[in-house]
Amino acid sequence: MTWLAWLAVIVLVIAALAVKAGRGGVIVFRGGTPGRTDSAKRAQQPETPERMLACERCGLHVPESEAVHRYGSAFCCHDHSLWHFPG
Repeated sequence: MTWLAWLAVIVLVIAALAVKAGRGGVIVFRGGTPGRTDSAKRAQQPETPERMLACERCGLHVPESEAVHRYGSAFCCHDHSLWHFPG
């Protein structure tokens, strides 16, 4: 009987919070950060995706800003640039 009384108290507290929040007694539980909207999420994403370059050694695609550029070719890392152009 004690657990039933606690359950009733919890339901009443949730209902009171919902009415106080102005939701008319309906509480909607959603994941994510409170207060963030879809427009805020879109504002954090870059408008255009970054160009991807294939490594001359292994073919791995890396973002242009992270690629190692050497003699007009793009590589995924410094070691692969040395393999292609020793010295």
